[in-house]
Amino acid sequence: MNCPKTQISLKKKILFIFFSIIIFLVLLEIGLRTSSYSYLKIARPSSTKPIFQNQEEGFTILCLGDSFTFGLGAKKGYPGYLEHLLKERIVNRKIKIYNLGRLGSNSSMLLKALPQNIAKYNANLIIVMTGCNNTWVSTDSNYYIIHGNIFRKFDVFLSNLRVYKLFKIIFINLKQIKSIIMSKLGYTESNTSVRDTGTHEQVGNQKNLMLMIKKYNKSLKIDPHNIESLSMLGRIYREIGKEELAVKNCKKALEINQNLYDVHKQLASAYISMGKYELAKEHLRKAATGGVDCGLIAELMKQTCRNMQECFEEINILKDIVKRKCIDKTERRKAIRELDFIINVAKNKKELDKVLFYDLSEIIKIAKENNVNIVLQVYPHDFSIAEVIKKVSEKYSVPLVDNDLIFQKILEMHKKEEFFVSDGHCNSKGYQIIAENVYDVLVASKLLDKEAQ
Repeated sequence: MNCPKTQISLKKKILFIFFSIIIFLVLLEIGLRTSSYSYLKIARPSSTKPIFQNQEEGFTILCLGDSFTFGLGAKKGYPGYLEHLLKERIVNRKIKIYNLGRLGSNSSMLLKALPQNIAKYNANLIIVMTGCNNTWVSTDSNYYIIHGNIFRKFDVFLSNLRVYKLFKIIFINLKQIKSIIMSKLGYTESNTSVRDTGTHEQVGNQKNLMLMIKKYNKSLKIDPHNIESLSMLGRIYREIGKEELAVKNCKKALEINQNLYDVHKQLASAYISMGKYELAKEHLRKAATGGVDCGLIAELMKQTCRNMQECFEEINILKDIVKRKCIDKTERRKAIRELDFIINVAKNKKELDKVLFYDLSEIIKIAKENNVNIVLQVYPHDFSIAEVIKKVSEKYSVPLVDNDLIFQKILEMHKKEEFFVSDGHCNSKGYQIIAENVYDVLVASKLLDKEAQ
């Protein structure tokens, strides 16, 4: 006789727990949004407040983008030359420029990191050049917002909620903690691959390059078979354009252990820059047993494939290697997904253009919400995405640095080799021109004037 009452009581308990959780999540969402709003109000000055109230206050510029911002192909990128120009031509102002160019990054990755970077560096101005890696790099890509399965779209929708982001961060941190514990217990992949965490930041800090080189060379004198030192020297020399030294150190590392996937990637990258594409292809295939680097694949495809069919054939070869030889299941699934992404996007350029338009639009909106000025840049080459960048600039009335147009005029009287290295990135002279182009736009737009802040 008590069963119906028990069932009703159980239903009430379940409903009570369910609605309690819902109320808790709603309150948590409100709390997170309120705290972030309050933080921004305190941390970010009002747009009506002058940035330079006295000589002590500084003006912070963030240069955001990929390898063209990072400075691949030279000792430093355009941000370094721009900082020199500003300090030389604008006196009595403390101007800081941060080079946040990340190798192999796409526009969605830049967008995702933007709020954190604005808050972290207390930015007054951001200069953005992004989009050329969107075809080949699927990490965090918003491609799935426009052309993806329902689960991806649902994930994107939920990502607008602070609570969802919080739980994702907790989940990621738990995975990292697990990885650290496993590493302490001796379960590590350090014997087969080189640790990559924070390398871009280390290599990107040009002031410390010589100290790093000395450090690793000193380590090799003590232990000539130190794989980490050999691998890091290979990476550093590659980033500063000393490919011969990069190859030398990478080869030594591979003599000790042939299964260093990251080292194979570094060798492939160096050989691409040297124009030795068959050697690059060989090491890229060897690297595929531990995962893929879509940026390198893109560069190799551009240099060796005469048409899209040849690109697809090479990608299918890499997929076959991954399926047969990649031991790590997670890395294998990720690699196959990224290779499929390359093929799908290459077949549907219109969707890719929509992604870049969406990302740049969101970047501009975030900048404006945080009272940060923004400048967009077109790449120095005739990339097909130039028209997309120009349309966004025109729609939102954002200043544009048209590097492509400027370089076209320069190359009418000069050779391309004077400004670019073999893989298409700028050399020092090329980055100096970009810096001059940016400076001219900043001055013309009066973004450096006190009254404009």
